[in-house]
Amino acid sequence: MYAADTSDVKVIRTGRQGQKVTISTDLDNLKRGEQPDLPVQEGDVVELPGSSGKMVAYGFYSFFTNMMHLGASIPVR
Repeated sequence: MYAADTSDVKVIRTGRQGQKVTISTDLDNLKRGEQPDLPVQEGDVVELPGSSGKMVAYGFYSFFTNMMHLGASIPVR
């Protein structure tokens, strides 16, 4: 997702005794090979928060692209 904050990703996993275990990671570090891959297991929940700065930019982008689609769908006589 474009507006995601990839530096603060959390994987929430159920431990052996049923407790919730939270593993934090930085996707940018993973892509650069600066930390080992984190295998996702069945039942894991990946929490990817939004970045405020990216959300504003993405909001403008979405607004204008939707306006272009809307404008293109109105018949002109």
